[in-house]
Amino acid sequence: AAVDFIGVGGADAAFGGADFLVAEGGFAGGVEFHVKGQHDMGAVGDQQFVRCDGDALAFDSLDFLYQADGVDDHAALLLTDSLALAEAVDAAAATMIELLPEPRAKAARSALGVWGGAFVFDSMAEAVAFANTYAVEHIQLATADPEATLAGLVYGGEALLGQHTTISETNFVIGVPATLPTGGFAQVTGGVTARTFTVPIAISRLDEAALRELAPPTLLLADHEGFPAHANALRLRGLG
Repeated sequence: AAVDFIGVGGADAAFGGADFLVAEGGFAGGVEFHVKGQHDMGAVGDQQFVRCDGDALAFDSLDFLYQADGVDDHAALLLTDSLALAEAVDAAAATMIELLPEPRAKAARSALGVWGGAFVFDSMAEAVAFANTYAVEHIQLATADPEATLAGLVYGGEALLGQHTTISETNFVIGVPATLPTGGFAQVTGGVTARTFTVPIAISRLDEAALRELAPPTLLLADHEGFPAHANALRLRGLG
């Protein structure tokens, strides 16, 4: 099979770099975090998740194959609540891999069959919870209401909403970051943008009333930490 079917209960670890497709059963659409009532998901190296079904099956299967343009340690995973959808994507992806030249076909088989596959969950809520644990690099949400699905997503390098937001456009022309966290680091940082190279200045200002209000907790902490000069800066102002 082009896609290995993996029970989520048997997943001992979650990796960082991958694409997920999240897709709902009964809805035609695709996602880069392939969550599909749901469609594809990936781990290790570069990562992707997708979703697909019905008339959109061909598109979802195509979205599932983005990792063919990578190397052998990339991953693509489908997260869905529909076994029928996962099986349909499996069959369609196998056909589409045959259209790829080598070594891209080999990379696609590795992304789908070695490092990735399809995860079938009892509910979409469980699929999204798994995605948050995984903290994937790319996630495409091809669900009936991708914005509602997005509301449950806490971690992810980038989220692509809907069937028509493909990784092809996001990688080349939309303008979202293309340098994204892998290895689970989407839980602590986002992609590299122009903001990454700016130097922020932290600015604060207190008026006299605010200074008096904050004096007691400030003194408490200064005394506890053993910083008498900090404490004296307030006490010698008559604030403690």
